[in-house]
Amino acid sequence: MVRCSLVFVIGLMMSLFVISCSSPGEPFAYKDLKLSVGPSATPSTPATTHAITINFTIRNTWNQAIDAVPWELHLTASNPAVVGATLVASGTVSIPAFGSIAQTATLGTLAKGSRTYEVRLDPANMISEEIETNNTGQVTFIVADQDMSFGTPAPTITVNAGTPPSSQILTATFAIQHTANTTAPAPAAVAINVPYSITLNGAVIAPLSATIASPANVAPAGTNPLSITLTLPATGSAGSFPYVITLTPASGDDNNANNNTVTVVVNVPAPG
Repeated sequence: MVRCSLVFVIGLMMSLFVISCSSPGEPFAYKDLKLSVGPSATPSTPATTHAITINFTIRNTWNQAIDAVPWELHLTASNPAVVGATLVASGTVSIPAFGSIAQTATLGTLAKGSRTYEVRLDPANMISEEIETNNTGQVTFIVADQDMSFGTPAPTITVNAGTPPSSQILTATFAIQHTANTTAPAPAAVAINVPYSITLNGAVIAPLSATIASPANVAPAGTNPLSITLTLPATGSAGSFPYVITLTPASGDDNNANNNTVTVVVNVPAPG
């Protein structure tokens, strides 16, 4: 009786151990290769002067090593378009049981534009796996030779003097700054056309007049910001009005889209 109970306890403990080491919905030692990290680009916002790499990590979920695991890196979309084969790098790697191996593909410097790269594990499907749908991953980034942003002073929108305020036109002022990537040498000294727009609650506001119409031709990096003054229609009523000024440079003309939008709130008082 004691021996049977001991066997039962040991068996139960082994079962719990297997369950605790299993991935959800999968057996303990299922054979699978997958991208556990990435792919990602380094640097993440590259300029045309940067040497770019694609980084990713391959994981082996099996309890045995898998040798000579092939991988490929393909250029799947590009602006400007690339003619010819999309395969840009490949390699093989042996991965120990339950192990992960980091891989790097070097692209070097690239011309400006938007690009999407795809990593493909076991592209010819030569390795039998439990899951075949997790062998690919993509990364998209923009290569630029400058950054377009709002310069100083900060954008403002003011109500012109008059009564009532809601019937007075508005004056908007802002500046566009053309600067080099902070970790790259100065870009080519060429002016860039930068379209801009002003919206209110999602609707585009057409200026009554502009010192410089959209798209604005912005001088090369290292020069003074380009100042722009617009006259906007009256609000027509009192209240708080959130105007959004947006810069929309073309792909490859800007390597940081996080500084292209600013919101200016205009408070128009009621008469009296």
